[in-house]
Amino acid sequence: MAAQVVAADQRIAKAAEGQVALLSRLTEHADLRIGAVEGALRDTGINIDSVLRELERERFGMGGPLVTLPEMPPSLLPPQATAALAALETRLARQERLKALTTLLPLSTPVDDFYVTSGFGNRRDPFTRAWAMHTGIDLVAPVGTPVSVTAAGKVLEVGWEDGYGRQVLVDHGFGIRTRYGHLEKAMVREGDAVALGQQIGTLGNSGRSSGPHVHYEVIVDGRPVDPLRFMEKGRYVCQG
Repeated sequence: MAAQVVAADQRIAKAAEGQVALLSRLTEHADLRIGAVEGALRDTGINIDSVLRELERERFGMGGPLVTLPEMPPSLLPPQATAALAALETRLARQERLKALTTLLPLSTPVDDFYVTSGFGNRRDPFTRAWAMHTGIDLVAPVGTPVSVTAAGKVLEVGWEDGYGRQVLVDHGFGIRTRYGHLEKAMVREGDAVALGQQIGTLGNSGRSSGPHVHYEVIVDGRPVDPLRFMEKGRYVCQG
């Protein structure tokens, strides 16, 4: 009998080792994916932990009536496997939050087919030829090309703005806004809720513009950042 007990204990220990090894490999895989996505998103300039806290608070609220369940029996997993499972669940939960976050950030492009004529940062002004700060990027396409919002949000402003011509400003939450300038026409109104990819206007040449294009800005916590950071990382995150 004693030999049988020892043999059973050995089988249980071996099974536990296999469980822990499998759970550890899954956790490592999740960590690699999390690290890659977090690295890409940090390159955009956002504060990931702050944004995830807001996501948890504003977008993942929970509630409902309390319906009690019978007490669950003690776990059949050995302690080391239980700890490994808890670690895996924690990492998978963060991975799911990051996945949800990537669907809410402006990681797409406002027009499908374009080329960039002026990037973000210091440049020669096209009218004065003096050095000036360019707070967005200029994407060239034919007049009338559909311009789409790059993430879900709420329209804050629609109208004429000095320097931007006919423009639309959208708030995406998390301290992030996007602006679409020099439009031919706007197809949304202030206060509208817009979905990712929804057309908000058509590309034009309105305002202080030297030719048909859309001036596209990404603003984080009130400060313009390079939209290419988001557009490039968006392709990476979607492919990864």
